Amino acid sequence: MKYRPEIDGLRTLAVVPVILFHAGFELFSGGFVGVDVFFVISGYLITTILIEDIENNRFSILSFYERRARRILPALYLVAASSAVVSLVILYPEYLVSFAKSLISAPIFSANFYFWSERGYFGGATEMKPLIHLWSLAVEEQFYIIFPIFLLLIRKYKSIFYGMFALAFFISIASSYYVTKLHFDTAFYFPVTRAWELLTGALASLILVNGLIVFKKSTADFISTLGLLLIAYSYVYFDEQTPFPGINALFPVIGTFLFIVAASSSLLIKKLFSFKLFVFVGLISFSLYLWHHPIFALARHLSVFKGNVLVLLGMTLLLSYLTYRYIEAPFRNKSLISARKILLFSLVGGLFLISAGIVVISSNGFPSRFSSEDRALLTQLSNYKGYNQRAFDAIQFREFNNNDKYRIVIVGDSYAKDLLNVIIESNLFSDVEFSTRQVNSECGNLYLSSYEAIEQYIPLNRLERCKVLGRYEGGDFQKILSESDEIWLASSWQKWVMEYLPQSIKNLNERYAKPIRVFGIKNFGEIAPYKLLAIPYEKRGEFTQKATDSAELDSEMLNKILGGYDLFYPLLNPLCGGNSFSCKIFTSDGLLMSSDGHHLTREGAVESAIRLNSTLIEISDSLRK
Repeated sequence: MKYRPEIDGLRTLAVVPVILFHAGFELFSGGFVGVDVFFVISGYLITTILIEDIENNRFSILSFYERRARRILPALYLVAASSAVVSLVILYPEYLVSFAKSLISAPIFSANFYFWSERGYFGGATEMKPLIHLWSLAVEEQFYIIFPIFLLLIRKYKSIFYGMFALAFFISIASSYYVTKLHFDTAFYFPVTRAWELLTGALASLILVNGLIVFKKSTADFISTLGLLLIAYSYVYFDEQTPFPGINALFPVIGTFLFIVAASSSLLIKKLFSFKLFVFVGLISFSLYLWHHPIFALARHLSVFKGNVLVLLGMTLLLSYLTYRYIEAPFRNKSLISARKILLFSLVGGLFLISAGIVVISSNGFPSRFSSEDRALLTQLSNYKGYNQRAFDAIQFREFNNNDKYRIVIVGDSYAKDLLNVIIESNLFSDVEFSTRQVNSECGNLYLSSYEAIEQYIPLNRLERCKVLGRYEGGDFQKILSESDEIWLASSWQKWVMEYLPQSIKNLNERYAKPIRVFGIKNFGEIAPYKLLAIPYEKRGEFTQKATDSAELDSEMLNKILGGYDLFYPLLNPLCGGNSFSCKIFTSDGLLMSSDGHHLTREGAVESAIRLNSTLIEISDSLRK
């Protein structure tokens, strides 16, 4: 196909905001949508190549995948293997096992599903995952498993082709819209909700290849500029709370589409984006994308990210240039590396990465690298996942049996799940039957006559999901509430939720006429688990730190609002061992109460039952009166 240098310039406009977003530059709060720009570019380029190959009777599915292998695998394998070597040295077992699973997903292009299973793209945990950015590569390759075959089979039957193309586009964009509203993490990662973006690029190719639109230079400059403004708007005004992809993905996708169809006919925009520096960055953009996140993530694990961002950016640029020159370019040259060699390289390299991942997982992250005392803590951190929700989720919406046991419903978020675990570990409520109901913290654990007033506080990317999940609605759950003897409420209690709590308690009392117990917030301060390994084992039991300032303020506010309510139980000071200004974060065995400062480990739940013993006995005795 005819080379378009301005497309490489557009690649620069895609990759740089992604990198700056991951580097923490606030100006590019929506820099993550650079990936969507890449999707449209990729759809355009691949479709153009496929159409020209098909129309010239030189298309081969094997040749297509050979080109993809040459384009992607050498650089991918280099970055993945390099990240694995460094991770093996610096990552603690928990993170190393997680990395190993992502390493396995890389050569089989399933990273999007793996990271979807780990819940979410945004947040601090994501910044610590070296290969999370490979999700987008997986989406592209999943698309290219189907699209070339689809194009080959029905390209000659134009009416069928365009009908099927339109249907696929409609299904994808509709699913993107609705799934984003219900569960934006799923929409973010799944190929069905992303395919329309690649198809938009394919549509641009069909328009240009068939000469359906011809622009004057002035018109082309205007349309290209409009496209760039739409993309720029996304970079600056979107952020982590923007519902995405959904309807908002139209901004970068339409913007990229307008640029692609018009820029080749423009004068100023084509000249600007063909500038040598833009083209150079665009040429190495794939390597830039591959290298930046492992470098940033591993630097964060070493606690050297802050203050060294410019150095890390320079390292990214250098490694990307070297990778492009000595890996990408040679492997694309068929005269240097034959199809047979690239096939052998692809198989061997993929098997090596998968095997390395399996070895790390089977060894549980090589905890033998550490002392026996530290291994106990590291094992705890590797095994705590799943404990928080397991017991709570198992009895959600469970109907009460016809027996003489006291019946209690616990309603709330992950803090409510911790509360149930403490109750279980206390062994004081064996004659009590529990049922549970999860209400996500951002939705507000509230029973109100109308929820319209609180919608302003709920993040836009969660609002529709809150409506679907509900709170106290539903005939089956209301039956459980009616049959219960008490209702217990526990949550992280955001400030705006606290303000509505008295009304919510009043509404529940009027509706169900039974005791409503409310449990306060907990916090153990900022916990960076692996930094705590530096504390000598014999001193861990007495080590203390202050709860976070925000937790102190929230607890004080909650105490003011519910201080006069007899069935309110503050938790911050008791769970800290008596004083939240000197919070004991280790158990007597030198294990952590919490892995993140908010949620309890199993050992933390056992210790919490001891620290709350007098309160739990008081509650337990009151149930039997």
